[in-house]
Amino acid sequence: MKIILWIILVLFVLVNTKNLTQ
Repeated sequence: MKIILWIILVLFVLVNTKNLTQ
């Protein structure tokens, strides 16, 4: 299930960019 890994990776990156913006 590589799709699940990709989704987790994308969510992780989105959260990191949000934290950097704040």
